Amino acid sequence: REVIRMMSQKKQMQLPFPLHAMEPWAMGDEMFYNCKLGVIQYVFIIPFLAVATFICAAAGVYEGEQWYTVDLWISILACVSATYAIYCLITFYLSMQEELEASVSNALAKFLCVKAVVFFCFWQELVLQLVLMIGAMPETEQFSSRRLVGAIQEWLICFEMFVIAICFTLAYPVEEIIEMKTLNTKGDSYGTFNKDEDPNVV
Repeated sequence: REVIRMMSQKKQMQLPFPLHAMEPWAMGDEMFYNCKLGVIQYVFIIPFLAVATFICAAAGVYEGEQWYTVDLWISILACVSATYAIYCLITFYLSMQEELEASVSNALAKFLCVKAVVFFCFWQELVLQLVLMIGAMPETEQFSSRRLVGAIQEWLICFEMFVIAICFTLAYPVEEIIEMKTLNTKGDSYGTFNKDEDPNVV
């Protein structure tokens, strides 16, 4: 409730692109719960799609060369759900930017580094599935077009992890971790004393 109270005292903000033309969510309850529900829907939709994938694969209708196969539509739904979830997280950050930046250094950079690991995989998988469906992925004697798409996906993930690892070192600098450990050490040692230094202690 404290977050809602602080949010309700803020100036009304427009929704970020691409929903900026819509009527903005009122600061307070509406903004908080719309962002919350936008994130929670991802938690429910992804397991549902996973179950649907198992059922369709067992029935032999999951994959195929046609554009209307189930795997494409499941990928699209997962991508839409993930995109809306990260959109709601960014909207919440913008609505509470001053408070978050005051309590956490490089809050936006930390958020983007963590979320990029997950959401880039969704987006690039959808693009590769579309390339495969339209027949733009060539075949070779060693690899089928579907296997080639899988290899490209794995190579892209390896490259992205290298880039994201560099971003992590910038968003989570070592000096910040050392400072946190120093503060925790001082907090743990507060009030302790050495009996050898106090002659009144037997």
